[in-house]
Amino acid sequence: MKYLNAAILNARTGQILFSLPFFLFGVKHLLAAPQIGGIMPEWVPFDLAFVYLAGVSQIAAAISIYIQKYTRPAMTMLVILLSLYILIIHLPGVWAGGEEAFGYLTALLKDLGLVGGAMLLGAGIKEPETDSLEESIR
Repeated sequence: MKYLNAAILNARTGQILFSLPFFLFGVKHLLAAPQIGGIMPEWVPFDLAFVYLAGVSQIAAAISIYIQKYTRPAMTMLVILLSLYILIIHLPGVWAGGEEAFGYLTALLKDLGLVGGAMLLGAGIKEPETDSLEESIR
């Protein structure tokens, strides 16, 4: 039984750690929207609206993870948001080349990993059965 509790605790801790940066970045997007919108690449349409949408989406996703309600739709929204970051901001930045291309590539790979994490979280973490978990640990 102690293995089961440890597995659940680790999964819950991971969920909270995954959600915390989204909450903080979402708040930052809302509080500093004009500044963030001002540094968006020129090819990003509706820069200020995009910043506000990103902030609200990130906060909603973080709260959903924390309260464990509506997680699947919130993770779907987060996957869409992060995919838009990749398609609208990072990929064109990589393709443009130049001195900033490596920074765009780094951000692209980071957001790609976060997309994978959001997909896993949205798919749900099922509570393992006690016997199978204890047997797999032995």
